Amino acid sequence: MRYLLDKAAALEVQPGRDIGHPSVWIPPPPKWYKINSDVAVRSDHSVCSAVGRDSQGVIVFATTTRVNVTEPSVGEALALKEGLSQVLLRKLQPAVLESDCQELISTLQGSLQPAWNICSIVEEILLMARCVGVIEFSYTPRSTNYLAHNLAKWADRHNVLGALDVNSIPDFVCNDFTLPDSILGD
Repeated sequence: MRYLLDKAAALEVQPGRDIGHPSVWIPPPPKWYKINSDVAVRSDHSVCSAVGRDSQGVIVFATTTRVNVTEPSVGEALALKEGLSQVLLRKLQPAVLESDCQELISTLQGSLQPAWNICSIVEEILLMARCVGVIEFSYTPRSTNYLAHNLAKWADRHNVLGALDVNSIPDFVCNDFTLPDSILGD
């Protein structure tokens, strides 16, 4: 465990700015990218989502992945890892990676030891993060993470997986507010 915390400390990872808990999604600073991630957990699988937006709020990528896990913390970690993979693939730097899983963000910031079930995923995330110039891991409440949340639920219900054409995502999914389960599927 100490190894992981030392790895986090060795990175030039900037802790999340303390701006309280906003109630709406806030764009990143100019020339930055913000990646929100979330997971929809079902009884026999989960669907992870990651959505990247620029400082104008324009969606630059959206991706969903079906994983054979049913533990929310594992799904949240895998979703954030997928978002980080997209940052590396698309060279989206500097970047803020946001999740509504406070335990995961605290672990990545080095203030909490990883739970046993996400230890290896956290290690992979920290190793990947070393390849990014400037990266920030930030907690965000669900109220500011609805796009990633809605996307994961919609993708699961409609079996839409992989790198998505942003224009093919229905407008109601892209809204930054909660939607009825009857629309998204839960």
